[in-house]
Amino acid sequence: MPGPADSAATSTPVDLATTVRQLADRQAILDLANAYCIHFDANEPDAVASLFTNDATVDYGPEMPTIVGAEAIVSAISRGLD
Repeated sequence: MPGPADSAATSTPVDLATTVRQLADRQAILDLANAYCIHFDANEPDAVASLFTNDATVDYGPEMPTIVGAEAIVSAISRGLD
């Protein structure tokens, strides 16, 4: 039965730069989602909209119309949070 040393010797080499980039990308996504929740919960529509690109499209589901553009996002979130 192969032991831990055997599996380490036959494993695929790790590209450290790629791994670090993937971890940084994952953290950036988590930070963005966290910022969205914090600003949404704090009723800060301008801060929420700043997380999107100017031409962003937001789809909150079938009960809501699709929102296009940062200004429209601010407007829609402002109405929804009042």
